[in-house]
Formats: sequence, structure tokens, C-alpha cells
Amino acid sequence: MRTLLFVVTALTLSACVFSHAVAIGPPQPPRPGDCPIELSHVAPEDLAANYTRVGNVCVSDADPDVYRSSSERTELQAEACALGGELVTASGACSVSCGDGSCDGTEFAVMRARPTTK
Repeated sequence: MRTLLFVVTALTLSACVFSHAVAIGPPQPPRPGDCPIELSHVAPEDLAANYTRVGNVCVSDADPDVYRSSSERTELQAEACALGGELVTASGACSVSCGDGSCDGTEFAVMRARPTTK
């Protein structure tokens, strides 16, 4: 797994990116908007032993393997940090409201490491 430190930018000149976040389970303390978020290519259910799913983020036009623009990274990072996440992984397709309709997007599971017990 590699850690991606996303750069905070506004919107790129080439495209608008829309996102929608939904919290799952008990609320988690938010992290700063520029927090580091790890990008995993492991299915959310396979991460369940070490992580708790704290939310989902739908990002319009996001490619789960290669982010085409920094605005996609920025949207995902900001939403995941606000949910208290530490790791994101693509979990399926989604739709998000954009402009006058809806846009196809990629849904990301937002995960937080389970506390270690001693």
C-alpha cells in the first residue's frame, strides 16, 4: 500500500468535480482537511479486521486507479478527512448530483484504523 498525500487545490480549469459524503456508524472526530489519506486497492470487506468503515464518498468522474485531476483528489481527501477517515478504497459505482442532473462517479469506502488493544 502506498500513502498519497493529496495536495489541496480549488478546482482545476478543465473540470468541475462533485462529491457527496455519507457517514456510517457513530460519528468520528474530523481530521484536518489536508490530512494524509492512504489509497488502498483492497476491497472494504477484506480490510474489516483492521479498519472500521466510517463512511462513503461518491466523487464524480473519479478513476479509482489514476486520478485525472487534482480536484478529484482534493474532493475525496476533504470528504474523507471530514469523516475522520485514514484510508479510502474504491467500492463501486455511484451517482452524484451535479449541475442540473446527476453524474456518474466512483464510490469510495472511507476507513479508520481500529484501535489496538493491549
